[in-house]
Amino acid sequence: MKRVIYACLLTLVIVTCAQLAPAQSDWPMFRKDCYNSGRSAYAGPGQELSWSYTAGGAIKSAPVIGIDGSIYFACSDGYLYAIAGGEMLKWPTLCNCSGKISPAVGPDGTIYIGGTDNFLYAYNPDKSIKWKKSSQSQITSSIIIVNGNLYFGCTDGKLRAFDSGGNPIWTNSSVGGVVTSTPAFSSDGSTLYVGSQTGFVFAIKASDGTQKWKYPSTTAEGGNFIASPTIDYKNDGSVYIGSTSGNVYVIKPTGVGKRLTSLYGGIVSSIAITASNTIYAGANDGKLYAINTLNGSMSWSKPIGTYVNGSPAVCGDDSVSIASTDGTIYSFDSAGNQRWSYNAGSPIYSSPAIGPGGELLIGADNGKIYCFGADKTPPSAPGPITADRYTCYSNHLYATWDSAQDSESGISNYEMCVGTSAGSNNIADWTKVGSATSATLWGLALQDKQTYYIGIRAINGAGLTGPAVSSGGITVDLTPPSTPAVIGAGPFTSDPTSLSASWSSVDPESGIKSYSYSISTTRGGNNILDWTNVNASTSVTKVGLSLNSGTTYYINVKAYNNAGGISSIGSTAGTTVDTTPPDAPVVTDDGQYISDPHSIHARWAASDTDSGISQYEYSVGTSAGGTQIKSWTSAGTSTDLTISGLNLTNGGTYFINVRATNGAGIVSAVGSSDGATLDATPPSTPAVIDDGAYTASLTELHATWTSADAESGITGYKYAIGTTRGGTDIVP
Repeated sequence: MKRVIYACLLTLVIVTCAQLAPAQSDWPMFRKDCYNSGRSAYAGPGQELSWSYTAGGAIKSAPVIGIDGSIYFACSDGYLYAIAGGEMLKWPTLCNCSGKISPAVGPDGTIYIGGTDNFLYAYNPDKSIKWKKSSQSQITSSIIIVNGNLYFGCTDGKLRAFDSGGNPIWTNSSVGGVVTSTPAFSSDGSTLYVGSQTGFVFAIKASDGTQKWKYPSTTAEGGNFIASPTIDYKNDGSVYIGSTSGNVYVIKPTGVGKRLTSLYGGIVSSIAITASNTIYAGANDGKLYAINTLNGSMSWSKPIGTYVNGSPAVCGDDSVSIASTDGTIYSFDSAGNQRWSYNAGSPIYSSPAIGPGGELLIGADNGKIYCFGADKTPPSAPGPITADRYTCYSNHLYATWDSAQDSESGISNYEMCVGTSAGSNNIADWTKVGSATSATLWGLALQDKQTYYIGIRAINGAGLTGPAVSSGGITVDLTPPSTPAVIGAGPFTSDPTSLSASWSSVDPESGIKSYSYSISTTRGGNNILDWTNVNASTSVTKVGLSLNSGTTYYINVKAYNNAGGISSIGSTAGTTVDTTPPDAPVVTDDGQYISDPHSIHARWAASDTDSGISQYEYSVGTSAGGTQIKSWTSAGTSTDLTISGLNLTNGGTYFINVRATNGAGIVSAVGSSDGATLDATPPSTPAVIDDGAYTASLTELHATWTSADAESGITGYKYAIGTTRGGTDIVP
């Protein structure tokens, strides 16, 4: 048995109903959704009777389907039934229901049902009662659920809204009569539409329950609205509804309406809308009608028994299924050709529901619920599992996989387990993780350095489980890599456009996968360059920066291991940008003249406030800045130096030149001494003339003299008096 799923239609439904969808189920409420569309994405059901289950009374309500694929229906014996795995009974629970209205499944899987005892019941999927609250009157319509809130009509003529906790939100008293019409929502979720046995259709504000309009606006045309409205949510949001007088109406969201056509029998069931401008309606003349929505003309009609109480269900190929009170279930294609029929041998008032893969579910007065066209083959195994080789988490595991295949009922869920060997589940038993092909299983207690395996298997729409597939081993590594040891290019740089660093880190368990680095003005920060991945590189040179002179910058590094663990941050010692040179050195020599032709002495001083002085260089030349006598030579950080080993020329003037290099490598301007001239020869011997060979004075002597020095000139004379030439015995 093959099933076709109409993906385009399904996509449309998801997009349109995204905010109003009550639960992730194929048919969670009467008429499938809050629009009472009665439309499935699957192709028409097969005619094979897959199974039936016999309950304790007549089943006049439509069955609904839970999130887990369970089937729920109300029975005239007062019980709510849950069926799973084909005809297998999960549980019944007494809720005093009439069996005429359908239960509804909420977004969290809660099942809601109204009882004849004026109570509203909420059950968990395991049968336990969640709460029981007074509904203030007997609930006589099926319940619809929108955004978690419940809406239903009652015997006292009122429409009510409750929240998911059973607390009243509002009550509308304008509908009147016994409200058997199940309300439907507008596509924008702002308005409820409901039929009344007073002969009107009402539009009610969903926010507060006040009336927006009624149709007809003044006088009823005759006939009541027992049937439930259907919303054309795919197009203009028009409301379609039939009356007991046989009229079919179309009403715009503004309240402007018209009679589309008239049938030959009263209408108490809901209308179904196709994707091709056609609606289906069953009437009490025992016929099913296909009506053109553009002009109201009859496309076709088919006799289907005596009296039609149940509503039609439309499939993705526009085929339609319906039953009548003569006990026959019919399936027609979109042209009105009968696909198949089945006589249940008992009147049928129930409406069909379309389940996973297009299976048809319907109840009968003989107490049986029937399933046609169910999928009996399990899905294939999922494709290969993709999971990281390592993980740094002890509380969860994540995996993706290729989807399993099931051509009949599709994949409704996947299950995931965890074990310490391939195929085992000794750590986490099989757990449903949804229909997506990726999942995270939480709540684990994994051990460091232990290897684990993930198992995945699929469940199809019929609840059948396929074979499992196992992942490769996933080893837990709870220790991060070592803090990277980061070495910068040095304490200073003259380049404001780039910074560089190298680093190393180790991780003995899962190894280093990648590194990221940042640049900042504080250790570990990222205010200059945000964290940037460099894969497994252990060095970087970042160019294109705009760094400020005088500011210290840090390259920070984080290491990532193959398990996803992240190291602490390692940082360089800091690099200060210095784009300005040191001051030119101030050089002082020993004076204007020197006498040693083999050496010269000088002192100097310079400063650099950003990066300091890393070295001085000197030269000796016959001009300021020159290198004629000695080329540039490092003096280290000395600031006082006697330069020896020279061979200076007497009478020559010599300059000592000094330049400073700062910590960033920038060289200063040259500073020079004011020049020192070499004078290596003494002045000429003075020519001394006294006052003659004799003197009469015993107390004084007089003399004059002259001398010359061509290099440095005469700066002064000294004299002595003696009794011999050159002697100093009289005046030393």
